[in-house]
Amino acid sequence: MKGEHAISIADAFAVATAIVKNDNLVVGRDDDFEKVNVPKIKVR
Repeated sequence: MKGEHAISIADAFAVATAIVKNDNLVVGRDDDFEKVNVPKIKVR
């Protein structure tokens, strides 16, 4: 994940966890995860 997208280590870990758990990634208003192909739930 980290090598493919310009995101932090913590964000990459969150994305990888969502992928492994086959679950949604809960994200805030920032667009750090827009290019990552994982289902997302946006919250304020």
